[in-house]
Amino acid sequence: MRKTFFRIAEALGIISKTNSPLYHPLDLSAIYAAPADEARAQLVALLEGHRQYFERYGDITPELLGFTEEAFGCFGHVYLSPCERFVLKVSIHNDDVAYGTYVNISMQRQHNPFFPKIYAHLKSGNRNVVLMECLDELPMDPAANAFVKSTKERVRARIPISPECKRYPEGYAELVDDLTMLVHTFRYKCDIRSHNVMVRPLPGGKVQYVVTDPVC
Repeated sequence: MRKTFFRIAEALGIISKTNSPLYHPLDLSAIYAAPADEARAQLVALLEGHRQYFERYGDITPELLGFTEEAFGCFGHVYLSPCERFVLKVSIHNDDVAYGTYVNISMQRQHNPFFPKIYAHLKSGNRNVVLMECLDELPMDPAANAFVKSTKERVRARIPISPECKRYPEGYAELVDDLTMLVHTFRYKCDIRSHNVMVRPLPGGKVQYVVTDPVC
């Protein structure tokens, strides 16, 4: 309906036509062969150029950027870049409100290792497109299970972490506070589970837990 409205308005000359720059991209092989910072900057520039088009029509084709579909769920699809350093998360429908709110919070929490690194966020109504870091699946081990379980229980029961408590790693208390707000103030459904937590590899074989999609 939204796309049809704008197409009719364009045909009648009421509004000017908007074209997507993704149909005329830069040399993709050069983008993905570049160092991560340079490649990321070029992808962000392409998506920012696509912003007006997406806001108007809600359309995006990740394959035009060389991305391939890796996974999908009830609310969205995940696409992987050829260099495997970035992913695009694309909402299926125009009702992905909770995820959009979480993305907005995550973009304010880029200092916090428990939140995903987000490089670009496009919205059309409540449909989201997010360019973010590529993360690994959560391992099925006792430590990972304990993290998911304790975080879910804290959020559901509204159990905050005292700032004076040194037992938890830096940033975890902020994560719990934000997730508690989303569940109890915004009234989103708590969806903290193993599929919605991933890991960021760290030097020495260690990993950082990253909460990617905790509410719905």
